[in-house]
Amino acid sequence: MVTPHTTSGIGNTSFAQFDRAMPYPSYAKMSEDDMRALYAFLMKGLAPVSQANKPAEMRWPFSMRWGLSLWNWAFLDDAPFTPDANQDVVWNRGAYLVQSLGHCGACHTPRGLAFQEKAMSDAGPAGKHFLAGETVESWHAYSLRNLWTVEDTALLLKTGQNSFTTVSGNMAEVIHNSTQHFTDADLTSPTWKMASWCTRCSARYATARTAKA
Repeated sequence: MVTPHTTSGIGNTSFAQFDRAMPYPSYAKMSEDDMRALYAFLMKGLAPVSQANKPAEMRWPFSMRWGLSLWNWAFLDDAPFTPDANQDVVWNRGAYLVQSLGHCGACHTPRGLAFQEKAMSDAGPAGKHFLAGETVESWHAYSLRNLWTVEDTALLLKTGQNSFTTVSGNMAEVIHNSTQHFTDADLTSPTWKMASWCTRCSARYATARTAKA
């Protein structure tokens, strides 16, 4: 639980300290405006709760935080999101949400030996792994490539079901706590991004983009 309480929470944490603590790893792609909005919400939008932290349960050597610096050196990609100049505003908004605030890859991208996501975007040689599917806490997180149309995906993110499936497990929490509250524009933009990978709807996607241009 994150609370703005001054003794048992982050109430004395400055924005600069908060910003440095949040790049693991998808939030590194967040814009500064969105990071400041998140900081403001946690500090002013939540009631402070006095609750002692749970004792650390990780055993040595994993309890030693200096080891995280080695992981960061080897795997952390802290480059901010960069829009693709060859794509339109809606596609780039979707890519931004998928890669950062939505952190879809945390569940849907395969992990490596050090539990790092094998790709943080679909760019470059490792991009083939991005959102290609993974098993998380015994639940299978679908590959989001070559999946559904824009309408089907948006409906799932809004209601938790479409004509193909009904969500369960961790994804039900994502719908309940997050995506059902998206604006219509932000609900649709990630699905345009995913639709660009869908071979079954690629012609429809291209036609729709041409019509919107």
